[in-house]
Amino acid sequence: MQRPHSLKWIYILGKDHEWQSPYDFGPNTLTFADRKGIPRLELLPGGRIRVLKNYAWDGYLYYKGFPTKVKSEYRDGFSLPYS
Repeated sequence: MQRPHSLKWIYILGKDHEWQSPYDFGPNTLTFADRKGIPRLELLPGGRIRVLKNYAWDGYLYYKGFPTKVKSEYRDGFSLPYS
């Protein structure tokens, strides 16, 4: 349900994002794909986690009052609003 003062948004990751976790995932890279078979996440040897470029998620931006100006595209892939 959309609230009166909210905008739908989508974020698309512009490049791979990787970080070190405290876990050991074993000696092999584990790749997770979406339902279309496109790789989206990798668990790497040594405990590294990599979210792959173009991974996307959506949500709502809640605010007080109505924004007077909303940028439609941002350099890092964030865009407002979408339908």
